[in-house]
Amino acid sequence: MSAERTVTVPILVRSVRSVVVPEPSWCLGHPEAQPPEAQVDLTHEGFPVSLSLSLGDEEPQPFLTLTPVSHPYSSAEDRRGPFVFVSVELDDMACTPAELLVLADQFAEHAAALRAWARYFSYLLADGEAGR
Repeated sequence: MSAERTVTVPILVRSVRSVVVPEPSWCLGHPEAQPPEAQVDLTHEGFPVSLSLSLGDEEPQPFLTLTPVSHPYSSAEDRRGPFVFVSVELDDMACTPAELLVLADQFAEHAAALRAWARYFSYLLADGEAGR
């Protein structure tokens, strides 16, 4: 775990001003070009992890994207602390019965990967509890 750190993030509230907030170690930073419009919009975001699916000779396509996130000033109390945002994306696929079995195997592999990522994110986000 790393030492506690803070970040000064510009926000728009009728005019640009800055707020100093604790920053979790997993946060990738805050782009100055796109400041939040209000303090409540401030978001800590970590590195996204994508799990992909592929059939036959098709290029793998992202299926699940997992991103550690927190909104320290959210009005929703359960979103202030760190959590993992899960995005599910999948284009339609035409599958033969054999390809369905391949797909099932990939889903099983991803289930195991999700369990491993859950353990990793638990560790990573626990370090960010101070950065709420």
